[in-house]
Amino acid sequence: MNQQNGEEIQSLQRLKRLSDGIFMLAMTLMVLQFDLPDVSAEMSSRQIKEFLIAQLPALYIYLGTFILIAFYWFSNLQQFTHYKKTDTVHLWLNLLSLMFVVIIPYTNDFINIYSLNPYVQIFYSVNLFLVGLFSFLSWWYASRNNRLIDSTLEKKESRKIGIESLIDPLVSLFSIVVSLINPSAA
Repeated sequence: MNQQNGEEIQSLQRLKRLSDGIFMLAMTLMVLQFDLPDVSAEMSSRQIKEFLIAQLPALYIYLGTFILIAFYWFSNLQQFTHYKKTDTVHLWLNLLSLMFVVIIPYTNDFINIYSLNPYVQIFYSVNLFLVGLFSFLSWWYASRNNRLIDSTLEKKESRKIGIESLIDPLVSLFSIVVSLINPSAA
């Protein structure tokens, strides 16, 4: 193995660790959207129940976004099982995707506060679109002519991974259109 190939493999391993760390951070930061009761005031059982019920909308948004991040992570994990090396373009495409993954907790908080505002919904959907777009571009670049992936991967399987990575960005684009027409449906 030559030195350049060894460096490409080491860079790939570092990118995978960075990706896992960023997904973990994004999933963890999501919990910050929940309110805590005022601990200086004693609450009755009824007040605690009302407080918890008031947290349900935030819980639903949290669950949906956590699952969405988990899908992005799973797609990322699936792609990494086929990468054999990386290069500068591939690194940047992955970093751009990860940049938008880190913003998901912020856009999630925004949508939790202003869930019916179409601009907030568009902001959220554009963020998810960019995560998925750069993830797709990363796979497309790496798999084109088996540039960075295992050459034994069948074309059919490679195409399937590419198509699956396009689903989220397309759903996000659809969500933008729906937000403009009917914010409560988005």
